[in-house]
Amino acid sequence: RGGRADDRRNADAPEAARGRGDHRRHGRQDSFQCPRRTRGLFRGSEGGGMSDLTTLTIAEARDALARGETSSVELTDACLTAIEGAGALNAFVHRTSDMARDMAEAADRRIRAGEATAMTGIPVGVKDLFCVRGVPSQSASRILEGFRPEYESTVTQNLWDAGAVMLGKL
Repeated sequence: RGGRADDRRNADAPEAARGRGDHRRHGRQDSFQCPRRTRGLFRGSEGGGMSDLTTLTIAEARDALARGETSSVELTDACLTAIEGAGALNAFVHRTSDMARDMAEAADRRIRAGEATAMTGIPVGVKDLFCVRGVPSQSASRILEGFRPEYESTVTQNLWDAGAVMLGKL
């Protein structure tokens, strides 16, 4: 006899699984999925008047850069405009607009020279826990407030070697 009340009911019923660790959701027809064009570097509702460039996925942006349909500077400026428009969200703890434009110009030169990799010219936001030389890094810690590393993390160095463009720290 004993046991919990829901153990005594139909244990095979889906509702019987509640509270027993089986919290997985299985794909359903009515589940929410993002429409194709809302996935991208920024969604349309976040940045106000945004261009089509900010709705591109990384792969679409890479292909557009390779075909010469846009430049890294144009893509970066569109993203920086979107970041400014979404400032109230406080998503970026440190913005690196000047650095981003310099990196985008270098990426465009690299693309024109035929030395582009898959990430060349792609704007990215870097999580604040990764150190970037000369850019404030506090990792949400008051102890590190005002810390400017004089070294580069391996993660960000690999991104810069691949030609990525840093928009700021998230």
